[in-house]
Amino acid sequence: MQAVWRNKAIADTYEPGSVFKLITTSAALEEGIVTDIDKQGEFCCTGSIEVAGVRIKCWRYYRPHGSESLRMALMNSCNPVFIGLGQKLGVKTYYSYLNKFRLLSKTGIDLPGEANSIFLAEEKAGPVELATISFGQRFEITPIQLATAVSSIANGGTSITPRIVKQIINSKTKEIKDVPVKKNGTVISKETSEKVLSMMETVVSEGTGKNAKVAGYRIGGKTGTSEDGVNTNKYVTSFCRSGAN
Repeated sequence: MQAVWRNKAIADTYEPGSVFKLITTSAALEEGIVTDIDKQGEFCCTGSIEVAGVRIKCWRYYRPHGSESLRMALMNSCNPVFIGLGQKLGVKTYYSYLNKFRLLSKTGIDLPGEANSIFLAEEKAGPVELATISFGQRFEITPIQLATAVSSIANGGTSITPRIVKQIINSKTKEIKDVPVKKNGTVISKETSEKVLSMMETVVSEGTGKNAKVAGYRIGGKTGTSEDGVNTNKYVTSFCRSGAN
């Protein structure tokens, strides 16, 4: 019976998969590892990449993406590109962004039963672990943590604690009480956020998120697929979006 009342958005964790490439993209742009998101030939997908003796495949290893810009890499959801960005960021810097995006702590949403993410401790994260984190696997977060992190990108780089209630209106006196917005600081610059949002629009207009297109609206997003457990042959598909008129 308790399962009926369980709020999966805040209480259940899962592997986000390629949706998490938005975090890697944001960190790489903010750190200046990539500056021109449309520079063709900035990256090259050969179908796989070797990390500390372990070969990790692109999802399209059978027909590699070849020469790509960062925009194309996000549009194609190309694993090797984001593994490479993670390598250039390094464990310490990457984990600093996990912390900035509030992915290592609870969001503080005003609901009971919020769970926290499950990441390997920073000091135990090696090259392979960093590689898998960079494209969204081998760790778990809650849907509300992901939504809060991606909202930071949409908010011009400002992190905000999610609210359940915007206003409280007294039905008798009509008195209005606003619930304040709690800002948690700047995660990325406005310039970086605008670049990432632009690439998210391309994901929807030309890439893996075409089903999210809505006529008359600017829609950006990122798709993701991950395993639901180990060797279960079950998968979790997800989509995170931002939109405006």
